[in-house]
Amino acid sequence: MQQCRYTIKKVKDSDSYKFLLANKKCIVDAKVFRKILDICLRVKGEDFTKVQDDDATLTFLTDLGYKGPLHKYTNMYVDHMHHPWRTLAAIINKCLSRKTTSNDRLRKSRNDIMWGMFYKENVDHPELIWEDFAFQIDHRKDRKSRRETMPFP
Repeated sequence: MQQCRYTIKKVKDSDSYKFLLANKKCIVDAKVFRKILDICLRVKGEDFTKVQDDDATLTFLTDLGYKGPLHKYTNMYVDHMHHPWRTLAAIINKCLSRKTTSNDRLRKSRNDIMWGMFYKENVDHPELIWEDFAFQIDHRKDRKSRRETMPFP
């Protein structure tokens, strides 16, 4: 079985990425990603709701009944949430990163997805998903180097 190799590179001075697909050069950004997913505005004629800032994120997590110490959203563990929210957060993490452990943390974009679903806001979900994918692409080398230095398989 032949292993598929691909190279994804960030386009200079933009939020786009380029790669080869079926021997054709492709450039993808949030706008193209939205077309690929065929997602449009939920309410025609209305703009997307702006996502919350970091302070509002902390308030949202506290309102959901977060049980652990919370000084900033980056040190928030999914395991410290009440069960229904923990399940929703685990589903979002699983869909976007194939990862589910008790030490999972929600990135800002994933937390904003949950916030939009909870308050039924007209949030630009493709933009948030794209932001998450871009983060994973930009930090994939960090994950590889961490795996290579681990003392166990």
